[in-house]
Amino acid sequence: APQAQDVRNLAALQSLPEVSAERKLGEIRNGWGIMQEREPFPALRPWRDLSYLLLFGVASCGILLASCVCASKPSIANSHQGSRALQPYILLAVASTGAVGSLAAAFACTLLSRKAPKCAVWAALSSRSALVTLLGLCFVFDAASKGRAAPGV
Repeated sequence: APQAQDVRNLAALQSLPEVSAERKLGEIRNGWGIMQEREPFPALRPWRDLSYLLLFGVASCGILLASCVCASKPSIANSHQGSRALQPYILLAVASTGAVGSLAAAFACTLLSRKAPKCAVWAALSSRSALVTLLGLCFVFDAASKGRAAPGV
């Protein structure tokens, strides 16, 4: 327990000046006290997450509505494939699947963070960069297959 430690016992504090090391040790002891008096995850959780759920729903509906409006306009791009407009029911199916999948992933991350918080943090940090890299590669290969230098060019 950090309460029984002093500056001579902690290797990380031995290289610091005496005043700074004592101040750091005080911060460690204060943090230990806070950790002992509070649970990492409270047994009862208030319903403050409801507002975020509502904002998520509003954002999802807004994105779906905007994509339906954009898809209903005729395409003016002339490509070798012709113009293909997305049907609103396809957009609804994709958006619904994405929303359900997103909520399922968030629920799984919440359960994982309760059992293995360090693993959940590393999974979140690495999955975001891996996903962005994968999407970037998809855009590059899509552009290369159409003979363009970059997407949209």
